[in-house]
Amino acid sequence: MESPIENDYYQRQASARIPLLRRFFLLTAFLTLIFCGWDRVVDEWAWLSNLAYRGLGSLTLALVSWRLPPRLSALNFDRLVVGFALLYSLYLIFLLGHLNQGLTLGMPCLSVFLTLCCFLVVHSRHSLGLVVVLAAVSWASWRCGLHQLVLYSHLIVLTMSLGCASLLAQVFESAARRQFELEEQLSREARCDSLTGLFNRRALSEILAQEAERSRRYQRPLSILLLDIDFFKRVNDRQGHDVGDEVLRHVAITCQKGLRLSDQLGRWGGEEFVVVLPETAPDEALALAERLRETVAKSECSTRGRQVRVTISVGVTSLETGESWESAYPRLDAALYDAKRAGRNRCVLRGPEGSSLTIQ
Repeated sequence: MESPIENDYYQRQASARIPLLRRFFLLTAFLTLIFCGWDRVVDEWAWLSNLAYRGLGSLTLALVSWRLPPRLSALNFDRLVVGFALLYSLYLIFLLGHLNQGLTLGMPCLSVFLTLCCFLVVHSRHSLGLVVVLAAVSWASWRCGLHQLVLYSHLIVLTMSLGCASLLAQVFESAARRQFELEEQLSREARCDSLTGLFNRRALSEILAQEAERSRRYQRPLSILLLDIDFFKRVNDRQGHDVGDEVLRHVAITCQKGLRLSDQLGRWGGEEFVVVLPETAPDEALALAERLRETVAKSECSTRGRQVRVTISVGVTSLETGESWESAYPRLDAALYDAKRAGRNRCVLRGPEGSSLTIQ
């Protein structure tokens, strides 16, 4: 079973290799046509019969390259590569079979083609599909009258070429995947808070900017919550910072469970958390803030064998049409301050016009 990071890696590799596959199709189409000169050297009498077939094959490859979709799943990409390897190998054997000693002299070209296909496959285990291609090549060559001894010698060379190419592709793939996983880990560490696992302030700022732009473009509501743990300094001073860390984790987990999939929660700094609520009107945001406040107040934070009572104060605001989140933040901070000043463990909504609504 592949991990989500591995799936992401293979999908990105498939997307990145589509332009390469397109160029490979075009190069193959060009070589297919230009090798009519090789046909003439091999068989000066029969090469003209291959010219029309080569032209048709080149045109087909050019059309396939032009119609290649911009996105494919990793599995479908590999299926396309293996399918192309099968069809083109049979087509090449068909061309070579028309020439005197064409199969005997042309097998190295087939070996190079299949070797390149090994490196095009995104997931190295799918290169085993080329074994089917090898079996089809053997059958088609035998049907075209290739001498058994020559056929067996070429099959040995083809098998060794494919085996070495497959092993080398696996080595390259393993190294590239490890590099990708390391980069993903560093990216997550740069965007996530190490204590709670939530988004950090940097990532939240990016999310807020994106959601504010989306709200402005599509004229959709966007609300923001600013949560603060009440008397958190007292917990640190009296019970220690390790207990304070447990309280932070408890609030993060409890609030995360009460949010929708589209909502984004992150640690803003210290004991403050920010919740980004797309497609949420002010009254809906206030109701959600109240549910979070009640859930945290009713929950129990157990640490060192005892219960620590935790409550939060919440500031709520919504962005006006076209307003940036930076200009709305002072209003949000003022709403949280109002909740603290009113006695804590409550929610305050501040509108753009300065009006406020408190819920305890």
